[in-house]
Amino acid sequence: MTTDYLIFVDDDEVFEQDALSKITNAFKEKDADAFVFNYKVINKKRGYKEYHGPIKKCSKKELMSTGVVRFVYKTSSIKDMLFDEKIGSGSEFLCGEDSVFINDFLKKTKKCYFCEDFICTISQEGSLWKDKIDTDNYLYVKGYVYKKIYGILYKLACLHFLKKTKRFSKVNYKKMKNGPKKVKEFYENR
Repeated sequence: MTTDYLIFVDDDEVFEQDALSKITNAFKEKDADAFVFNYKVINKKRGYKEYHGPIKKCSKKELMSTGVVRFVYKTSSIKDMLFDEKIGSGSEFLCGEDSVFINDFLKKTKKCYFCEDFICTISQEGSLWKDKIDTDNYLYVKGYVYKKIYGILYKLACLHFLKKTKRFSKVNYKKMKNGPKKVKEFYENR
């Protein structure tokens, strides 16, 4: 089976009846590898910045805080891409896979656009990784993700994250800084 577009969905998403027409119309309007759409949120646990206005090109900075759930990809533009299997749902390290995937996607293309249309509703009732946000595991995986995204500058990204979330301490910084090593060791010792 082949399809023109691909959307990664969670079990708490309900698509608008006209979602498919909104998606196909956006791709007809712009030659894009992906669009980032808006979604409605029930039981909002964390916010996101809705986009309003004409279709516009996305910057990497704007997209790094956006989850993969907002993206609709042209299938041909991601056919050779994989998620990092060391992190994310089903692994010991429960988050970050979408951030790494988005970063890898943006390295491949500059043709990613915002579209103001709402295509689905999401209920943010439960989250596997949100329950573990204050654990060592969470800090390790954040450090691992930042190393994958920012390379040698990842330590600065760790500091920025800890200060922004008011969790800065030498202990937390050390955990994030050692995250790449901890994730690697976990999989080597299995």
